[in-house]
Amino acid sequence: MRQLRSVRKGRMAQVLVAGGGPAGLAAAVAAARRGLATVLVERYGFLGGMATAGLVNPFMMWDPDREPLVKGVFQEMLDRLSARGGYSSERAPHAFDPEAFKVAADEMCLEAGVEVRLHTLLAEARVRASRITSVTTQSKSGKDARPKSTWTAPGTPTSPIAPACPVTWGGKVTASPSR
Repeated sequence: MRQLRSVRKGRMAQVLVAGGGPAGLAAAVAAARRGLATVLVERYGFLGGMATAGLVNPFMMWDPDREPLVKGVFQEMLDRLSARGGYSSERAPHAFDPEAFKVAADEMCLEAGVEVRLHTLLAEARVRASRITSVTTQSKSGKDARPKSTWTAPGTPTSPIAPACPVTWGGKVTASPSR
């Protein structure tokens, strides 16, 4: 027999970021530093995405024209890793220690005021007039409904709420909600 749980109401999130990999981490930290109530949901028990969960190492530093790709919040991450001896060496330039990355990511979120929800998935979205009005997350603790105003899921196109989200590229809507 399946037990039904009530859905708790989570705090208002001005920005909800799905995925705590390098892009999600940067989005969440940047939003929180601008004073926005930010929630970062991550399916694993730690931040870092495939950099830490999949041990994808080293980081790509330049594009094919040798223009630097690393700036802003992610450069800060590399600086923190370097300061604790967790980034780059003579034998392994641009390689990083995934455990040091996890610790630095936690520190950055804590310092910025990001609410981090680990072991949490996006479950559904409520849509009104082609706009997401709230999302529901799912964890072992149950479901949380969160009203919100901005949603971002870097690297998460297969999220269960993605079909409800209009996608704008270059000022034009390239995909519209399927609901």
